[in-house]
Amino acid sequence: MKRTAHRRLTAKALSPLIGIAAALAIGGPTGLAIGIAAWWISRRLLRADPDRAERLAASRLAPHWPWTLDLIAAGMRAGAPFPQAASAVANAERGPMGERLARFAQAVHLGATAVEAAPELGRLPGADRLARQLDRSSS
Repeated sequence: MKRTAHRRLTAKALSPLIGIAAALAIGGPTGLAIGIAAWWISRRLLRADPDRAERLAASRLAPHWPWTLDLIAAGMRAGAPFPQAASAVANAERGPMGERLARFAQAVHLGATAVEAAPELGRLPGADRLARQLDRSSS
């Protein structure tokens, strides 16, 4: 069983148990209300969110993204094709931004369209628009 499927199953089984335990521990109508609240809160907290990590990473990288695009544009103004300019910038930038940009540039260099390679950039703001514009300029 995959890890995420296992986590979802655990969350589904654990939430009602938390609610029942809270209701039994307190008892009466108050315990019932608190049990329902504990079930609902635990269900919300245990729910898997696979995009959360990507959203957080993209929000951390978003302030650096315009600077990265400016560097790529400078390389292209100097006459380098996009994959070469993006690879040069990716080599200069270490860390997650450089890794994402390197994967994107490599995919485009190997023949993928920019739209096909755009998932390598993740949820960076405007990445999909950049990919569409690169494809449009290449055709």
